[in-house]
Amino acid sequence: MRAIVTGWVRAFPSDDVWIAGPGPRPDDLPDAARWVSTRIPQHGLATMVELPVVARRVRPDIVVTHNFAPISGRATRAVFVHDFMFVTNPEWFTSAERQYFRVLRASLRRADRIFTSSGTEAARIDRTLRPAQPTTPVGLALPDQLVHAEPTAPAWVEGLEGYLLTVGRLNVRKNLERAIQGALRSGACTPSRPLVVVGEAQGKVAALSAEAEGAIATGAIRMAGFVSDGELAYLYAHTDLFVFVSLDEGFGMPCIEASYFAAPIVASDIAVFREILGTTATFADPTDARAIAASITTALADPRPTAPIARYDWDGAVQTLRSTALEAHVA
Repeated sequence: MRAIVTGWVRAFPSDDVWIAGPGPRPDDLPDAARWVSTRIPQHGLATMVELPVVARRVRPDIVVTHNFAPISGRATRAVFVHDFMFVTNPEWFTSAERQYFRVLRASLRRADRIFTSSGTEAARIDRTLRPAQPTTPVGLALPDQLVHAEPTAPAWVEGLEGYLLTVGRLNVRKNLERAIQGALRSGACTPSRPLVVVGEAQGKVAALSAEAEGAIATGAIRMAGFVSDGELAYLYAHTDLFVFVSLDEGFGMPCIEASYFAAPIVASDIAVFREILGTTATFADPTDARAIAASITTALADPRPTAPIARYDWDGAVQTLRSTALEAHVA
């Protein structure tokens, strides 16, 4: 949302843009955007209940929100939804997350327009929610903080002959166990050339096998946890291969990040990655560790460095979101 705000005020300087959020104004918001502090810290509740109060004071033509729609108000309600996997695959989420998403789904009945990142995810939302108007995909782009970060080598990189890399929240959907199995069975990972796992546990997490835990103990798998933007930029830029075999995604930002830094990619053979990556990646069945291993071997034998995927940028996302929301407002 911060990137959308920044792109919006840059592309449409005559628009009056207000941002509502908890606490004091963030330092990295553009000067042209005005800030309103909200009192309810919980995002969904603040969006549904408190944002209509703010809107009555500000009187906007369009209210743009993330995941939840305000329950009242005269402004056109444009809602960006990350994904609807909680509907198609509830087994990937905790009971608390499912309760949260149930409220999210109900609130979207009040949205005038729904947006999401990819055409694949838009189709899923339309199949499951059946909104009055088709969901509009707008794409996503790289976070500015990653693009502008100074690449910095983590201290533990020193002495390694190379490494493979995977990035993402460590939950059951990210399929870490099979990524590790595939990397180990490919024979590519050793203590001097490990699979580096960047990310922290979040949501429903699956326990790792004894094989994976043993590889962590030897150093063939390195759990890096949280890294800074500069360290992440370095890891993308210097990896021998980026491996991202998530079971499903609404978009898959790490693949866009890896392509920006010209990393060769092995990705899940799922519809959204075929959409955003086209022919730039080597694909593998994410449910088959042997298939992942084979794709890793193929990609390392004949690496195909990617190039930034130019069709995704924040200006384009803002243009699509604004024009579609204005059409709804005029209608």
